[in-house]
This record gives sequence, structure tokens and C-alpha cells, in this order.
Amino acid sequence: MSKVAIFCEGETDIQFLKSLIEHMGFRKNDVISYIMSSKSYFFDENHRKYKDVKLETDSDTIRKILFVLDADDINKDAVYGGYLNTKDKLDNVITNLGIKNISQVYVMRDPITQNGNLESLILSTIDQQLRSCIECFLDCSQLESKENHKAILNRIYHIVYPNEQYNFKHPHFDELKTKLTQLFVESE
Repeated sequence: MSKVAIFCEGETDIQFLKSLIEHMGFRKNDVISYIMSSKSYFFDENHRKYKDVKLETDSDTIRKILFVLDADDINKDAVYGGYLNTKDKLDNVITNLGIKNISQVYVMRDPITQNGNLESLILSTIDQQLRSCIECFLDCSQLESKENHKAILNRIYHIVYPNEQYNFKHPHFDELKTKLTQLFVESE
């Protein structure tokens, strides 16, 4: 079986994706991970990781690619923020790279607001009352850093739900699970 490639922003993202991949019964070792370190790097068509993956696709080592990145907030970044901006800009890059026919894009976000990141997606899958408490705490804490919010959200989630990783049965994960299924099944 050829391997599949997943491009994502950071280590937390790939760890989450690999836990979902295992949960779905696929082999996480069949994934070649490309950590971009920053959302802006996804839009740099000359990024060295794109050259690396192009070599892998040309040699048929990689047959399918999934790009996973955060929507972030359109009000804070009018160019790359928000679901549609992110998806449209990345679709243009993928087309220009000549890998459109083997690529998919998943933009992580709260499916209701269409903004956010991995943590927003996870938060959208928990009980509304608990979600309100967490959001209230984050607002009251006045922590300005996005990274602080993400770390606190992850930690709170694991404290509240110590025996389960994530609620992968929640319908907000369905789109991502569909893309992962297509990634693995169609690359066999």
C-alpha cells in the first residue's frame, strides 16, 4: 500500500489526527506527516515541503494528500482567516502545485461559527453547559495568547473526560472522518 500524506500546522494537530485514524481502524504508520509550523506556510507555493511531497507523489510513494489547517477568525485575518478564505486560498495553491487530483482539504473549525481551530472543533462536541463554563473561564482569564487558550482547552478537556480521548461519534467529526476514509480507502 502506498502511504498517504497529511499536511498540518503543528504537532498537536497530527497527534489528534493520528488518534482519530487509529480510532477509525486505519494504520497511523501509513501516514507521512508534514508539519508546516505556521498557517502562512501553507500558502507559500515554493515551500520546501511541497517540493518534497511532489517527489514522493512522482515516485508513487504517496498517492493521496490531506491538508488540515485552522480556519482561525476572519475578523482577525481578512486574507486567510475564516473557513471560506482559508479553503479558497489553499485550493488555489494546490491547483498551482499540480496535485489537485490527489488532494483534499479539511479546515478545522467550529462547524456552527465557521471560525476557530482544532480546539474549537473539539469544544463544539462537548455538552453545551460545560462548553459555556469553559468559554466563560477563557473570557474571564483574559489570556491574550491563542496558544494559552489552546493549551487550557486541551487540559480542561482531558481533566473533564479522563477516560476518553474525544467524542469521535459526534456529528461534528463526520466531515473529517469522511475525508480520512477517502484518504485511506482510495489509496489502497
